[in-house]
Amino acid sequence: MTACGFARSYGDTPGLMGVVLANYFVVSLALPANDVADALLRSGLFLVGGAWAMFLALMLWPLVPYRPARLAIARCYDALADHAEEVGRWPLEGAASAPAGVLPEVPWQARMRQLIEQARTMLASTRMGRAGRAAGANSCWCWPKARIR
Repeated sequence: MTACGFARSYGDTPGLMGVVLANYFVVSLALPANDVADALLRSGLFLVGGAWAMFLALMLWPLVPYRPARLAIARCYDALADHAEEVGRWPLEGAASAPAGVLPEVPWQARMRQLIEQARTMLASTRMGRAGRAAGANSCWCWPKARIR
């Protein structure tokens, strides 16, 4: 039991495995096997259960529910990086004005606001069906519109 508890010092995964093995050990003490065949049967069932859990974990691992939200947030950072690169190319006097008769580009703030709103909507729809709340849910996505402008 103590060795299973010390497994936590190697990280969360070995610690979790130590807890599972300690529970298995306690249950095996409560239900002693009558003979070697019964003990082998229980060990075999334990291994089959472990293989089944491993199969489920490996097959369900590719399901990443927050991927769309992460991609939407990545688009925000990409747009911000593009604007920072553009600002880096400006001369020291500031941005060049548009020639006469040419409409200026849409301000980058409107594009960023649109991307942030898309990311917020995507994250809200992703979190909609999940139980509980994230620790920083309000602090991360409640930016007033006046601050972005």
